[in-house]
Amino acid sequence: MHFLSLSHEGFGINTNILETNVLNLGVVIAFVFVNLGKVYTELLETRRDKIVKAIDRAEEKYKEAQAVLQQAKLDLAAAKYKTISIRSEGRVFLKRLQILLLQEAREEQIRLQKTEYEKRVLVEKKSLSFIQSRLLALIFAKAPKKIVKSFENTELMNSANLYWIETLTQRVKE
Repeated sequence: MHFLSLSHEGFGINTNILETNVLNLGVVIAFVFVNLGKVYTELLETRRDKIVKAIDRAEEKYKEAQAVLQQAKLDLAAAKYKTISIRSEGRVFLKRLQILLLQEAREEQIRLQKTEYEKRVLVEKKSLSFIQSRLLALIFAKAPKKIVKSFENTELMNSANLYWIETLTQRVKE
């Protein structure tokens, strides 16, 4: 079984199926590689370019995400610092406000105590004045009319005393 041997048998059809199939398969594979190899190569190169571009885009997005993440970390640190700053300023403000309010409360307490004292003094003066006028009225009401007339006849009778004597005389008559 020589393959394509012309000397012994001549030219003819090879009836051995195994040899024929191997030969046909080799021809088909050679034809495919020769004719369709360029198409497959172009398809593979196109696919490879798409994959490379997708990887490049993914790397760019990763770098952008890393930059955004870094900025977010910086913003978070700044926000934490600002929060601490605001809290400390708030505590200082509240402490100052507390001191100010306590001082104002003390001043208001002192002012109220002074007002209360002045009110008591005024009430005492009014009470004393009322008691004095009532005592004088009682004294002159019970005093004999001679005393009133003796005041009228004395030298103490000037314009100021005359007014008081007349007022007392009217009270006696009432």
